[in-house]
Amino acid sequence: PVHIMTTNINTGEEVVLKKGDLVKALASSMALPAFYNPISWEEEGYVLSDGLNSNNFPVEEVKKMGADIVIGVNVSAPLEDMEDLNFITVLNQIQYYRSYDKTNNQKKMVDVLIEPDTSKYFPLDFTQGKELIRIGEESALEKHPMIKELIPYTDDKVRKKIIREEPMEVYVKEIKIKGLKNIDESFIGTIIKKEAPFY
Repeated sequence: PVHIMTTNINTGEEVVLKKGDLVKALASSMALPAFYNPISWEEEGYVLSDGLNSNNFPVEEVKKMGADIVIGVNVSAPLEDMEDLNFITVLNQIQYYRSYDKTNNQKKMVDVLIEPDTSKYFPLDFTQGKELIRIGEESALEKHPMIKELIPYTDDKVRKKIIREEPMEVYVKEIKIKGLKNIDESFIGTIIKKEAPFY
């Protein structure tokens, strides 16, 4: 099951999307205020944006779904005193104000907490993908022993099937981009930086 966290712009409350149009739901959850337009769900009466403004680390929601073990990855920027204020840094700080305390409380509920150091990066640093992936992998590997201990199997063969020692390759045969209104297709190309097919 997939539960996608969003924020109702009209009320500021969180909205959990559990069914319906997956592409629209994902677009809603990534509609960062001031950068992307919120997504209208007319039938439901919602206008939705990124869930970070209401619940950026929804551990409780995952537990409601029945998760026995929760491995949480938190990449929220910490609130800090900023000496060099500008439009971008102030906006980034404001994004996290409302959900900051909630995130800290939810962090206490996970079994394993992974927190990659992304403090040098802005949420829209799409061009830094390789570096961010490297940072994430290193942070996950640091917690690898803890994760292995949580798996309720003593047979090493079973453990190895659950935890891959080597990263899995994904083959992309074709890329189709549909429904763009406010973003040019070429912009998506600058993010992907590859032409299909590729691994």
